[in-house]
Amino acid sequence: MLRAGLRAPVQRLRHMSKTTELIGLDAFCLRQFDDPNYSGPRINHDKNNFMARVNAFCGEKGLENVLVDGYAPFCKHIFIPNFVAGLKAGAVEITDENRKHLISKYEARTEKELPVLVRYFSRYTVEPPEAAYLDLILYRCAASSQCV
Repeated sequence: MLRAGLRAPVQRLRHMSKTTELIGLDAFCLRQFDDPNYSGPRINHDKNNFMARVNAFCGEKGLENVLVDGYAPFCKHIFIPNFVAGLKAGAVEITDENRKHLISKYEARTEKELPVLVRYFSRYTVEPPEAAYLDLILYRCAASSQCV
């Protein structure tokens, strides 16, 4: 499954009508819309329209039916068919044809971390396909220190 990621905290998870905003954007995810230097998949779409489409999807399907458990109790995913034209997938399958372009090295995000093995393709050597799905990663603000 090819996905493009978006992080947005769950702002309001309670019983709501289909016209009420179920999910809102957090400042953390705005870089995927606004930052030209963001290295991940860029979302070239109006933020208000984007969230209206996401909330309509959740309202039609029922929020409880679209939430998928994440790595921790306060983290959930929503997988929604991609409606953002031109949005490239954030991952590419490793094949015999592209394996020669795979870069492997040990990296640490900070000096305090131990380096870990990372593998990736340069965006200049392997063109990702258009994303089939959006993977929205949601955090419950009450349970996550990231939502202050």
